[in-house]
Amino acid sequence: MKTRTIKSSHQSRIRSSLASVQPVHFDAEAIKEEGWREHQILVIAQEDARLDRLERELVRQIGNRLYGAGQATSRTAAPRPAAPRIAAKGAP
Repeated sequence: MKTRTIKSSHQSRIRSSLASVQPVHFDAEAIKEEGWREHQILVIAQEDARLDRLERELVRQIGNRLYGAGQATSRTAAPRPAAPRIAAKGAP
């Protein structure tokens, strides 16, 4: 598996011993694009403005099939089923 380095567009100009704990800013869209181009992994929000109504519905259906229904964002979304209860050892 190939490792990659996140390129930071934010560079600190003040040298400090705390430089290693400063937050790293990155371009999420660039990472998503790289994930698709190199690994065919698609990361997309159902409500992405670049999608039309049919594409949003397709994303919702795929997400529901793979991961179960998410939080209801429309009246057509089904509620998520409760997780099965597991009894503790020795409990009835």
